[in-house]
Amino acid sequence: ESQARVQLATHADLIAGDVDAKLAERFDAMTRVAGNLTMEEESLLSRAQPILNRQAALASLFHRLYLIDPSGIIQATLPEAGIGRGLDVSDRRFFQMTGQQMTTLISEPFVSRDEGIPIVAITVPLFNHKKKLIGILAGTINLDERSFLGDLKSLKIGDTGFVGMGTRSGFVLIHPRQENQLGQLSDGNPLHEAAREGEEGVTLAPMANGQQRLVAYRQLNEAPWFVTVSLP
Repeated sequence: ESQARVQLATHADLIAGDVDAKLAERFDAMTRVAGNLTMEEESLLSRAQPILNRQAALASLFHRLYLIDPSGIIQATLPEAGIGRGLDVSDRRFFQMTGQQMTTLISEPFVSRDEGIPIVAITVPLFNHKKKLIGILAGTINLDERSFLGDLKSLKIGDTGFVGMGTRSGFVLIHPRQENQLGQLSDGNPLHEAAREGEEGVTLAPMANGQQRLVAYRQLNEAPWFVTVSLP
């Protein structure tokens, strides 16, 4: 078992490091683009779609990009197709938090209004030359199989092992054996409680069939999330 513990811990370290690197790449790209979009609000909003269309390199890192005005209305999307343009997201926590904290953030997971799929959003505020908020740029990452996060669902550890991911606020981000989108982490699970407190380790956890599985859990640096790697 000691060898299995070491192997699981190594897998968890590598996966957490890889996800951190990919999140950091996206944070940096969003922040860099935002720095190049310093202008007056009228200039930004009157040319919202052409401005977003120029961001092909940034778009390659995300499922979709959104340019949102200060009142919370989506002014442009990339890809342009779909029903996103004109939607009001002023009630969404990612929009409110970005406007309050005025910095690049990653959201809690949520179901998108235009596509009805589970996503997380990386958001960055846009300013004019006087540091007044003129808009918010958002990039979404799928939590299904079409992203670097979704790919973790199909990652096999040995013959029966698998990878999961949760948030310290209590959401399931990735779980290959759970169909429920954006489910809650189970209450009373000592592993989940420890991970949500920011702890790391390798432990035995009970399964539904009464047996136990060995689980390594590691915290991410770039988001308040944790990775679990389980056997069997």
